[in-house]
Amino acid sequence: MSEVCRVTTDQVGSVVVARLAGEIDVRNAVSVEARLVRVVDEAAGAVVLDLRGVTFLASSGLSMLVRVHERCRERDLPWHLVAATREVLRPLEVTGLRAELPVVDSVEAALAAGGVG
Repeated sequence: MSEVCRVTTDQVGSVVVARLAGEIDVRNAVSVEARLVRVVDEAAGAVVLDLRGVTFLASSGLSMLVRVHERCRERDLPWHLVAATREVLRPLEVTGLRAELPVVDSVEAALAAGGVG
């Protein structure tokens, strides 16, 4: 059975930091995506998605990240994806998405990056 993926948000200045924890797979990717789209649509500044708490990332989760990336681009909204664990980095690397998405290894790095903060 799929573990629930929790999404919590914090505001750091003008940046919304969304922290995800748990598994992202076919059973919950749609609901997680809906929550993240709301975060992006309501953001006044940049967005940081912190996936350090994600314990499993299936292909449906990767597709979700691509759609969130596209949504941020549509809104001309700077964003970063925090990925520091093998559970997240490996799927990103195998699919080539690590080179396509704005991946950093910490929230601090995301906040310090250009266009965020």
